[in-house]
Order: sequence, then C-alpha cells, then structure tokens
Amino acid sequence: RLASRFLLTLESRDPATIAVYDLRGRRIAEATVTPTADLVADWSWDAADLRGAPVAAGRYLVRLEQSGRAASTSVTVVR
Repeated sequence: RLASRFLLTLESRDPATIAVYDLRGRRIAEATVTPTADLVADWSWDAADLRGAPVAAGRYLVRLEQSGRAASTSVTVVR
C-alpha cells in the first residue's frame, strides 16, 4: 500500500493537527500528532480518505496546525 511519511519538527509539545485536502479544498484525511520530548512527530498517510478508501491519483495539500500557527506542503499520489 502507498504511504507518504512526514517527519515533523514542532515548536512545542502541544498536539498538532495534520489535514490533507484535495485541490478543491475538501478535507480528505486528518490526524492529531503529539511530538516526543525532542519535539519530533512522525506521521504517515496511506493515501486513503476519511472512510479508508484509496484516493485518486493527483496532487493534495497537507496542512499542519499547532498552537495557532500553520504550515503547508503538497504531495502527489501516483497510482
């Protein structure tokens, strides 16, 4: 099964929310991560939607939010 792995260095030990969106802005997947003592969090997305169904090939936006701050990147699913 496909997976994209994200190693995140966060600014605090507060939980962070990661959401994956399609290019129309629909939320496809979501998770909450809690960083370790060294402020690192590890998250993998299996290219599945909120119901567990595989997503279509294409580009997706990944947004991380923690303590009122946000960062984003994109990932491309190739089938």
